[in-house]
Amino acid sequence: MKEFLFLFSGFLMLELSAQVKQVDPNIYVRRGYKLDIVLDDQKAARFMEFDDKGRLFLSIPTKGLIKSCTDADGDGYYETVVTYVEGHPRLQAMF
Repeated sequence: MKEFLFLFSGFLMLELSAQVKQVDPNIYVRRGYKLDIVLDDQKAARFMEFDDKGRLFLSIPTKGLIKSCTDADGDGYYETVVTYVEGHPRLQAMF
């Protein structure tokens, strides 16, 4: 099954192996794709990027933040979230 990353209402969803959370049944998922929640409570996240260590970076432009998210135990759920960049209002992208 293809994996599809999708950011919606502050939730990052991705296929999980061990810890499964319920996805809003009102979200339409195209046939052949599956969505699962891998990160909770990150409201207004707009852009995302992964580094070579598997960390997920989320930008929150309205607050001028970039958050660094780590899945320390490899279960597909990001347990650790720390502020990586702050004080940059209207932050729009990461490279």
